[in-house]
Amino acid sequence: HQHEDKLSILVHAYGKRLLTEGGIYAYDSSPSRRYVLSTRAHNTTMVDGLEQSRRGAPRDTYISKAPLENRWVTADTHDYAEGWYDEGYGKEKQKIATHHRRVLFVKPRFWLVIDRLLPNDGESHRYDAIFHALTEDYAVGVQTGAFVGTSDGEAGLVIQPLGHENMSVEVISGQKEPVFQGWVPGGGKYSVVPVPTPIFTTKAAGPVTMAWIIQPLRPGQSSPIRRCVTRAVENGEASDITFADGTNYRLLLRHEGDAPVRAGETTSTASISLMEQRADGSHGDLIVIE
Repeated sequence: HQHEDKLSILVHAYGKRLLTEGGIYAYDSSPSRRYVLSTRAHNTTMVDGLEQSRRGAPRDTYISKAPLENRWVTADTHDYAEGWYDEGYGKEKQKIATHHRRVLFVKPRFWLVIDRLLPNDGESHRYDAIFHALTEDYAVGVQTGAFVGTSDGEAGLVIQPLGHENMSVEVISGQKEPVFQGWVPGGGKYSVVPVPTPIFTTKAAGPVTMAWIIQPLRPGQSSPIRRCVTRAVENGEASDITFADGTNYRLLLRHEGDAPVRAGETTSTASISLMEQRADGSHGDLIVIE
């Protein structure tokens, strides 16, 4: 039953699953069965084209004798969860990098998904972040890199990359060669159906941040995200996100270590800081994750 799916996420909104995954399939030896077990069938990140590889590892590597250090926080303004994957990639279980994923739900509006990839050497590596959208149609913004998935009369979603200048995006649906990609089980016990699967890719040496807004859409709603600008700052990244109603969010992400992140006159020692400014200029919620 084990799937190579560490740090994968699913998203539900407005009565519909919007981010889906390979799920379950008949217990046979078909390409479809092998696919649903794979990392590429889930909403997580691959390294150098290699999938997570835990199968066959010693028992003591996956049995926990004490609570994990992963944080989970819930409050009136937000939910937050985080996790790590450091158990190797590919058949040789290469310890290429550690994948740290943080998910922040900004109630009741949107999710932030923040990946930090920490390589174990100084070489350049490729990172592919995969999302399976359960929508009929899609478009990709030429200027923004945003994936907008829609379905007639149903809810949809936007996957807006932060720092899109450093990422490329390719949408795959129903591909069988060179590898299975862009499928989910459906239409019967031995059937799969295609789904649009945006894959965001970046290549770099050293630690890398990849982050996205996942914004659910009501039936017929267009993307409410009007502007999204991300820049590198001292010991982190800063993003300014503006919505159609005039609300603006300033997001600060702090890198590893004890040094604070600094953006202009703002300094923070928190891992994540999200500051809301309403259309009338007043301050809204402040979310701080230490």
